Amino acid sequence: MVAKYTTVNAPQVLDFIELPAKKEGWLLTTRIEGDIAGKCLQTMNTDQLHQFSIDFGNYIEQIRSIPNPYPPLICSSLGRECQDCRINNEDGSTGPYDNITDFNKHLMDMCGLIPDPTNRAMVTDVHSRSYRVFFAHADLNPANVLIHNGRLSGFVDWEFAGWYPEYWDFTKACYIVRVWTLWLETMKSAFPEYPDELKAEQILRDHTCPF
Repeated sequence: MVAKYTTVNAPQVLDFIELPAKKEGWLLTTRIEGDIAGKCLQTMNTDQLHQFSIDFGNYIEQIRSIPNPYPPLICSSLGRECQDCRINNEDGSTGPYDNITDFNKHLMDMCGLIPDPTNRAMVTDVHSRSYRVFFAHADLNPANVLIHNGRLSGFVDWEFAGWYPEYWDFTKACYIVRVWTLWLETMKSAFPEYPDELKAEQILRDHTCPF
């Protein structure tokens, strides 16, 4: 799907190797040249970092252009339950969700009490807004973004990909990375339109995430 509708560099599946004795399997894929952003970003100069954020935004726009066969569901790439560690619940419910409202309700149900009234109001306001549903990689952390010769060269590990609110790739990119300022500022540069959504997700994370 990514290869059909975009020029985004993503691994192509060549074969699947099943190991019944170990109850596991392996995907054989094409290789993308480059090293992980977690190793490369700190070696890049200001101009390279600026170009990286531009390239990153271009990749996201292409991914968003993939036609949605399941509107208005929030779901996996195959229209099934979401495969995303952010929304795993103790009761095993991970969708698919009929719409963004149901998805937001799930996020709130996972969350403990938010004691600060200002923070509660912030989350309520963000969840009351209207958002488009786009295809998203949903796990763009520094280990899944590749860089080669100072330029973005591809995204790997697409198992969380699916149809999510338009801000999801941004907030997920900042989900686990809490203190690496360079990564966070680079993501904010690539996604300048969602500061409120990031703040709301950080509030929810602080009352949900076990990390």
